[in-house]
Amino acid sequence: MVIQAMKMQGCNPGFIRGRDAILAADSLLFGGANGYTIWDVFARRGLGFYANGGNSNDINDGVENFDRNPYAVVKLKISKDNLPLVKPGEEVTVSMSTVSHIPAAQSGVVVTDNLPPDFTYVDGSASVPATVVGSDIKLSLGEVVFNQSNNITYKMRAGDNKSLTLAIYGFEGFEDNWNLDGAEGTSSWFQTDVAYKSGETSFYIYEEETEVDQYLISPDFDIVGQNPALRFWHRFDTEIGVDGGFLEVSTDGGNVWQIIRDGFIKNGYNNELSYSTFAIPSLRGFSGTTNDQFIDTYLDLTPWKGQTIKIRFRFGSNPEGGVSSKVLRGWFIDDVEVMDLLVYETVACVTNADNENGSCSDIRKIVIDSDGIVSSNEVTNRINYAVYPNPAHDYMVVELEASKAGAANFQVTTLDGKLVYKQAVRINEGRNVQTILTHTFQSGVYLVQVQTADSIGVQKIVIR
Repeated sequence: MVIQAMKMQGCNPGFIRGRDAILAADSLLFGGANGYTIWDVFARRGLGFYANGGNSNDINDGVENFDRNPYAVVKLKISKDNLPLVKPGEEVTVSMSTVSHIPAAQSGVVVTDNLPPDFTYVDGSASVPATVVGSDIKLSLGEVVFNQSNNITYKMRAGDNKSLTLAIYGFEGFEDNWNLDGAEGTSSWFQTDVAYKSGETSFYIYEEETEVDQYLISPDFDIVGQNPALRFWHRFDTEIGVDGGFLEVSTDGGNVWQIIRDGFIKNGYNNELSYSTFAIPSLRGFSGTTNDQFIDTYLDLTPWKGQTIKIRFRFGSNPEGGVSSKVLRGWFIDDVEVMDLLVYETVACVTNADNENGSCSDIRKIVIDSDGIVSSNEVTNRINYAVYPNPAHDYMVVELEASKAGAANFQVTTLDGKLVYKQAVRINEGRNVQTILTHTFQSGVYLVQVQTADSIGVQKIVIR
């Protein structure tokens, strides 16, 4: 069969043409009796049904795929689209698609999707007949014939629950206690107003055709909550696969750094980074372009729950190969937020009238947005402290009763999340007093957050 395939594949074949020639030879010699087995073997090696070989003279443009021939799996099948970040109270559209690879017609086909807690179905919004049963929505497709595909949509509305903001940094001033450092190059991170997600400034490093290795280092983050995560908005335009950035984490105050290689919930690393840039093998990062748009990336911080960490944004370039053609090339970082995420998992299934021959989609996660205001909700233990005088004028006093000695973070933000004061201090067991000068604050309502290793609290104060 292989000899026959070599006769049929033509000159200068790539892997895809070679695979297809073997399948054609099996069809010619054996009536296709081995076709599904051949597909399985190729799929396990990255030459699946949706693989793309690109140019047979280029070893770098192929796209691997591990999917079997879909017709080999005789079932009703369903896929469900990912939802974007959902805001509390927002109405969103759920999209799914089904296809039947069963030769015989299937009657009474129904799609069952589960509504997340705190979500409600929008009556009359489904593209097919729909019925809500408890926490499920059932969507009727009726009779489905071989190879028939169906696109299904419906709308649901989120409730008022939201992710909690534990700390947020908008980079609107230099009081955020972020540090800059680097190993190579004269180009470094700086605050700029040429592009930003919100407010008027962001941190930015320019891509140069020189050797650069520069760091943007966060203050200490105390990782608390049920689903702690880091969210940051960023925009990048770099020479793809060569220049770019990645994240590192330190659990000892910045002495030792570890590369964050995975754990992203959304918009993680998108490309390999050349060994010639960082001299780190098998390194992935953010490289290429976001097409002049800021995107939101989420990192799961659960592995560091209960610890105090620092995050380092590391950007590098090298003199080989050039730079991006964009004027604003490099990497912008804005609105870095430590969150306790509210995440729901959903899955949709399709079956026939006998509840047979069906399948389910991959699990889809729905992330509910925060409001960007440091939360007063209890994420660990409540902390016993007082803030006075209230209203305050030139100063405020934070009096804290601590159960044990350790570190405490004092943070003051505006109601829209802008950080105006932050200080980390050592506290003793028992009574502690921290005085915060407020004579430079504008009149208004502020949130005063106090956080220790195992407790957190937020109180409002009026500045006049």
